[in-house]
Amino acid sequence: MAKVTVTEAFDSRDRKYYRLEKKKGTISRREAYEAMESAGHFGRFLIDFPVPEDVPFELYDPGDCWWMYAPEDILGDRAEDEFNKGYEACLKDHNF
Repeated sequence: MAKVTVTEAFDSRDRKYYRLEKKKGTISRREAYEAMESAGHFGRFLIDFPVPEDVPFELYDPGDCWWMYAPEDILGDRAEDEFNKGYEACLKDHNF
């Protein structure tokens, strides 16, 4: 099994992401989990999957590449606002 490497970097919007790369073949969900775990990164992550008009170079490499973000980094304030809406609704339901 080819090894998946994890590299931390920042995208053009200065958001931190984890780049998972495998030189040959595709990255399975299990391989991604094991690579993140062995690098000491735990929690939930989102994959940014834009569909631009120009085809990304990574799609035609013989290997595979994932860009994974922490939800709060990619969603920013929207994630926090949604969380707070649920919390406020809960408070109304229980009349605290």
